[in-house]
Amino acid sequence: MAVLLLLCSGCRSIGPGTVPRDRMHYSTAVAESWKEQLLLNIVKLRFADAPAFLEVASVVSGYTLETGVSLGGQVSPEDLRGDTFGAAGVSGKFTDRPTISYTPMTGERYARSLISPVPLDALLHVLQGGTPADFLLGLTTQTIEGHHNAGVFAGQFQAVEPGFQRLLQLFRTLQEAKVIEFELTTEEGRTVAHLRFHHPPGSSEALKAGLAECKRLLDIPAETDRVKVAFAMRDADPEAIGVRTRSLVQILDSLGVGVRIPADHPARHRAFPLDPTLAPPGFTVESAKERPADAFVSVQYEGLWFWIDRQDLVSKSTLTAVTLLFNFLEGGGKGSPVLTIPTN
Repeated sequence: MAVLLLLCSGCRSIGPGTVPRDRMHYSTAVAESWKEQLLLNIVKLRFADAPAFLEVASVVSGYTLETGVSLGGQVSPEDLRGDTFGAAGVSGKFTDRPTISYTPMTGERYARSLISPVPLDALLHVLQGGTPADFLLGLTTQTIEGHHNAGVFAGQFQAVEPGFQRLLQLFRTLQEAKVIEFELTTEEGRTVAHLRFHHPPGSSEALKAGLAECKRLLDIPAETDRVKVAFAMRDADPEAIGVRTRSLVQILDSLGVGVRIPADHPARHRAFPLDPTLAPPGFTVESAKERPADAFVSVQYEGLWFWIDRQDLVSKSTLTAVTLLFNFLEGGGKGSPVLTIPTN
């Protein structure tokens, strides 16, 4: 039996069997921590606190399996005083010692990425992937051809202009009908964005009227079917429209309007006095003194628990979209110190 155990332990590798478990567990843990970090920074900006991000740079999981078999005994003749006995023993030791490395996201390059507007080509890549135009443009743009989005300026909430709201509605309708599309081309080594209008046969009168209204709000001549999209508040060229995008900090700041703080809690006086009911419906963060039982993501700050409800699909989708936008950051933690913590 002892020899058989020794042979089995020596021929079996524990490495392959850990892959399905570790890959899923670590992936889930990193994703959950990123959601919590992002929500925490949205809440912190509402309280006029600086955002901070820590990236999981690497995960190294090390396993050790040690086994041992011992055999012993003593045989004593009858004419000598002593005992006759036999003994056998089996020992084993399993060690799981993962090491996780964290990289603080700091430095000038990273700071510029946070405060610089989201690049137009990155935005249009997401639109080409099938993201609803009204959702993405409402989240990431500051102005479209002079029409201003809602936002926060110096701690004061500014409501959305009717023209901007109407443009988002028209973009959604025309996008679903495949009447408009955003294009990215390369001209002289530069990426150029365009908005193209189509006239599918058999279009309804309501769709034609919506297309005409969209061109009118964008100051595009009725006969023009393709215009350039430039980074500007408003473009004087009739063959172009101006779109000014938000920075990632502005996006997080605007989402902070949806953070609800109890009226009777002292923390309310430490945050910007914004009324969440004035903001357009969408992103909502609930708060209470007690930790929620079943939340999509929850964090603790200023003596309160803040969370997104698991059934709030709009808020969940918004947080997911902002997470994807971080992939377009050019900075990260290059040159920053790496903190490695053994987690055994």
